[in-house]
Amino acid sequence: MNFFEKDKKNSFFLTNLEIESAYKNFSELTSEEITSIKKIKSENFKNSETKNSFELNIIDHRSYHFLIFQKKELIAYSRLVPPSSNFKNLTLERFCVANGYKGRGISRILIKLIIDRAADLFPKEILSLSSLEETKLFYEKFGFISNYFTHDENGDIHHFMTRKAK
Repeated sequence: MNFFEKDKKNSFFLTNLEIESAYKNFSELTSEEITSIKKIKSENFKNSETKNSFELNIIDHRSYHFLIFQKKELIAYSRLVPPSSNFKNLTLERFCVANGYKGRGISRILIKLIIDRAADLFPKEILSLSSLEETKLFYEKFGFISNYFTHDENGDIHHFMTRKAK
């Protein structure tokens, strides 16, 4: 099922919810989008390293950035990091939804967009992520499988999960 109609380069529009989405390279992000990304990340992540120095992170410069807007306001964000020496697999990170939009199905829209674009951009790559216990079931609904390896990140247990390329 395709949620979006394509209307311009790397931009999609969900007609009945007035939701627009885009995926961009770092160099394509506007200063307003970077500010909005910092804000949504600060709402969602406790880790100060994740909150700070967005522009200075070399991984951000190599990644695809997925943004969902409603009425020009950023309501969801994530990044997709291509495989490299630092990341063995294609890696989904910083998946977050603005506090006022949680529980409205925005996460499902964002994950579906990322999975579809990842399949286009990296058709043979395994997609991996690190999930909190409370979000593990959500990712499983989209074909991610826990490999039972966990790690502690700032006192929270995270599960390593992967999704095979189709």
